Amino acid sequence: MEMKLPDVQNTTPDVFKPVDLVGVKGVVLPFKIKESNNGGEETLQKVICTISASVSLSSFKRGISMSRIVRVLNRYVNYEINKSLIKEILENLCKSLQSEKAKISIEFLYLRKKQAPKSMELGWVYYPIVLSGFYDSSDKDFSHWIKVGVNYTSLCECSKEISENGAHNQRSLAELFIFCDDKDDLPVVDSIIDVVEKNASCEVYSVLKRVDEKYVTEKAYKRPRFVETMSRNISQSLEQLGFENFTIVVTHYESIHQHDAFSVIYRGKIKMVPREDL
Repeated sequence: MEMKLPDVQNTTPDVFKPVDLVGVKGVVLPFKIKESNNGGEETLQKVICTISASVSLSSFKRGISMSRIVRVLNRYVNYEINKSLIKEILENLCKSLQSEKAKISIEFLYLRKKQAPKSMELGWVYYPIVLSGFYDSSDKDFSHWIKVGVNYTSLCECSKEISENGAHNQRSLAELFIFCDDKDDLPVVDSIIDVVEKNASCEVYSVLKRVDEKYVTEKAYKRPRFVETMSRNISQSLEQLGFENFTIVVTHYESIHQHDAFSVIYRGKIKMVPREDL
């Protein structure tokens, strides 16, 4: 005989106020993501994801059944992450938890093979990615966005101009948030990475021999970039690819200061840097 236990979540709360988002974060599950190889062929890469998922809660309900969120997520283990999957998960979260709204963020490290520029030594470079979505069941409104983080080398324009020999350079980070409507597909991750690396003073590599180090040092010296220059160049490249709604955050981890430099550009209707952990 099944034991009947009290359902505390469905009792009335002490304070009658709606909760915008309540859920779980830190759920770790395997999925797949589309990748493009050097020949342009698209394949699927297996990724281990850390997930945050949440729903809205009405004024008249004490809590949600949080285990239902994890049960919904578990249905999609090893699926390809794309726009359709994100929307389907959000719709099922609303349905399973009887909520009006749902949000999800899926975070993982994306790996690319990269050869050293001269020795052709093969290595792997990782890129932090976050795929997020929001769904409102009351009007079927669905939006989604992607965050791509790309490390690169920057060399200071001013330092090169004022110095007889050399210039300071540092590892830097570009974070690109690209917002999509329901009609838009998620962009292929590789195309976003390429935008940053093609505009940088130089790319970063996991393996460099001396002949490679000479090459990347000299390449960076020929292509100095202020933090402002990088954000502008990235913005122009994204616009040329047809993106209309995005946020760019560029950070240069200064090698001659204790502080860092940053630059932000907003384009389109969303003027924000979204939190991916909520």
